[in-house]
Amino acid sequence: MDRNRKILISILALLVLSSVIAIVDISMTMQQKRGGVSLRGPQVGSGVGIVRIEGTIQMGGSGSPLAMGQGAESIIRRLDDLEHNGDIKAVVVRINSPGGTVGASQEIYQKLWKLRKKNIPLVASMGEMAASGGYYVASACNYIVANHGTITGSIG
Repeated sequence: MDRNRKILISILALLVLSSVIAIVDISMTMQQKRGGVSLRGPQVGSGVGIVRIEGTIQMGGSGSPLAMGQGAESIIRRLDDLEHNGDIKAVVVRINSPGGTVGASQEIYQKLWKLRKKNIPLVASMGEMAASGGYYVASACNYIVANHGTITGSIG
């Protein structure tokens, strides 16, 4: 009886896990079709570029869509694209991150600072959280906007 119960629980756990994965996949597919999520390149409006920094900031490019962090290289590529786009007059950096590695945060900070020196106005928009490396990245911008409930700060 115990063995049958363990098998049943294992099967149920696998069903729940596969259901969650399917729901996430369907949700991301629907958002991509509506233009809600951009996994390729920067989002560009009329004169304003938007760069999103979500999750843990780490080195490397963006991994799979299910990854919990974002690679500094992909963010810097987006910033490069915006830098070379003559229609961009300002950049909004939307940050919802608890931070990440020092090196990755520093690379993004330096790229933003380079844009700032080129007189491209930068606005950091803090989401639910912009702590540690997220706060450091925001400090390179001309302006920082946060919600009342934003968790922000750094001890390093």
